Amino acid sequence: MGAAFRTEHYEIAGYQAAIAMAEALGMEEAVELLTLTLEAEGSAQHARRAKIRQREILREEER
Repeated sequence: MGAAFRTEHYEIAGYQAAIAMAEALGMEEAVELLTLTLEAEGSAQHARRAKIRQREILREEER
């Protein structure tokens, strides 16, 4: 699980770096597309964390 979170963190950081470079180069369309992708990644990450928390709650209730 930790490895998955680290991978997500680096993936998001990569998108943020790409957005910064595209902005510096004046690549408006690339900035828009990368920003949309970054937002989707953030939403997916949030959903995965919520699912993990729900599993932890269910395990605690089973005890």
